[in-house]
Amino acid sequence: TWTPTFVGLTETGTATKSGSYWVLSNNFIYFRVIISPATNTSSVAGATYIEQLPFTIVAPSGGLAIFGNAQVAGFTTNASNNRIYMPTWTNWTSEIIIAGLIEAT
Repeated sequence: TWTPTFVGLTETGTATKSGSYWVLSNNFIYFRVIISPATNTSSVAGATYIEQLPFTIVAPSGGLAIFGNAQVAGFTTNASNNRIYMPTWTNWTSEIIIAGLIEAT
């Protein structure tokens, strides 16, 4: 487990952020990050990302951001700067789960 470091995440109150990852092979990792807003959170695609990852991304990929039972949006990874870029959401008040299988070591 690790505490994800977000850049560009707008928070009303301080959201709780937690992350877990599982090494599945030499090149694949499944990870999950959970954001539990104090009041709400917002993100802007391309400007909100997770950095200081406990693994190294080796190829671009993507996965899903799940907003309660209401909606799903995609996220992307960037191997050149080892970041996970969030989709856009505005004033979301429920838990958000960001999860995916990525090529990483």
